[in-house]
Amino acid sequence: MKLIVEKDRMLKVLSRLQSIADKKSSMAILSTVLFKAEEGGVHLSATDLELGLKSFVEAEVETPGELSVPARKFYEIIKDFPLERILLEDENGWLRITSVGDDEIFFRLACLPAEDFPSLPEVEDAELIELEGALLVEMISKTIFCVATEETRFILSGIYLEQPEDTNFLRFVATDGHRLAMIDREVANIEVLRLNPGIILPRKAAQEMKKIAQEIPGVQFGLKENHAILAAPNLVFTARFIDGQYPDYRAVIPQIEEKPVLAP
Repeated sequence: MKLIVEKDRMLKVLSRLQSIADKKSSMAILSTVLFKAEEGGVHLSATDLELGLKSFVEAEVETPGELSVPARKFYEIIKDFPLERILLEDENGWLRITSVGDDEIFFRLACLPAEDFPSLPEVEDAELIELEGALLVEMISKTIFCVATEETRFILSGIYLEQPEDTNFLRFVATDGHRLAMIDREVANIEVLRLNPGIILPRKAAQEMKKIAQEIPGVQFGLKENHAILAAPNLVFTARFIDGQYPDYRAVIPQIEEKPVLAP
């Protein structure tokens, strides 16, 4: 593998990927980013077995190849690299990082075989709907603070997504057993998602989706088997649902408004 890439392009993608890679796992391969260089650019992937992110960076690829590179170390090297055009080359399982025509500054990273990297969910035939990035950010921001953080309340450690019956609304609900937040927003083609019953999106997945949606005006959202999917140009994010039945949150919502309060 040998390629030349612009620093800013690579850094933007790596900042997302290194937050997905599991740096605390006993499986070393989960702390890496998978590189697959081919004509036109390089595909990069990261996963912690619950979340997954695939992205693409345009690059001048001289020799195709693939390698699993330590995510955090590679990100830090690229972030502080003094030159804009970076040469990446596989040297018998080591990644050599230098600049074009200048060998005075270089790094070598010990890598792992690409074949050891876990496969990510296939999403090519998933049905997706269009969402505004700002809408997704709003719905997550107004519910995620109520997600339970205690390990004993695993089923409450995510945001519940559903489509209320006979509506065109997407509903997000979160509770920690003491407080509850709920938001409804009208979404075109919501019926495509078949969110009845709903699904539980893990807290970390919601946080990563919010980061992506803050940077991209329009995204695509969908479900396939037991995964939620967020797609954008040159990017696909997947998150495994939390298994289990969300409690009946409607039972704790007062149905009679005895003392309504109007806020300006």
